[in-house]
Amino acid sequence: MRTLQTIDAFVVSSGKGAKFSKYIVTDSSDNIDFSWPDTSIIRFSLAAAGDTRFKLVRLAAECIDAEYLWFVDDDDWLFPNEAGRLGLIINVSPRSAIFFIRTQQFREVAFPTGTPDVVAHYTSYPSRVFEPSDFFDSLSGHNHTPFCGAIFPRESILEIPKAAIHCVTYFEDYLCILWVLLSGKATPVVFDALLVGISIRESGNSITLTDRTEWNRSLGEIASLVCNLSGGPDLFSAYIKSGRQTVHQSGEIEAVRAVLASVYASSSWRVTRPLRVVGRVAAAIRRRLLAGALKRH
Repeated sequence: MRTLQTIDAFVVSSGKGAKFSKYIVTDSSDNIDFSWPDTSIIRFSLAAAGDTRFKLVRLAAECIDAEYLWFVDDDDWLFPNEAGRLGLIINVSPRSAIFFIRTQQFREVAFPTGTPDVVAHYTSYPSRVFEPSDFFDSLSGHNHTPFCGAIFPRESILEIPKAAIHCVTYFEDYLCILWVLLSGKATPVVFDALLVGISIRESGNSITLTDRTEWNRSLGEIASLVCNLSGGPDLFSAYIKSGRQTVHQSGEIEAVRAVLASVYASSSWRVTRPLRVVGRVAAAIRRRLLAGALKRH
């Protein structure tokens, strides 16, 4: 409920700069036993087991008619203080813009309620802050922007190959951000204001898992996808192409050097060396005689 309540407050505070629409996207087979005002519920039936969040991201991009998509987990919340400014910035930005906003993790610790039937309450402690200006550092190989810290152009999500959703599990946010940055099509816009709180609890968060096997596998899959898929991000493709051209040119230079080395090592080159020395001396004498004649005139 906290997530939906804070989203409602954010939408009300956003004013008329931009229109925000609310969607609940789920793959739950159970019926959602509540309705929320002005909120559409989109339910997908996914047969595959395991983490399905990336599949939901892709399906949401296919089904929701919007210029931009902002993904907020069901245990996070929004701060409405700067909603109006964000709406105005979106309104005047190009359609190709990707918006980076400040987010912060909050460590939440449950405290006893007295009865086991009552939902646990949590105390929140401020933790790590993700600065929106650090978005470019994601090209270093480590993600610096949480999923909720970016507002994506819808078209950029649709350009990600469908093959990616079947192999990338825990780094779907990183792949989306990396793909947009490397495409060379998006215009980064940094909005330096805290808009999202990220809940970190002792259990229920994949980022707190001590076994990083699945995380490492997903990161390897991202590297493979970005490097090997034809028609990949433009900037990365250009980098690969320039690298191949450099290797080709280096090969040509080495071939010329090998030919010259073979010539220098040949017996004919050694036999004719005195003649070349005489030729250089004669050329030097001619240059000096010509220079002296010019001075006299």
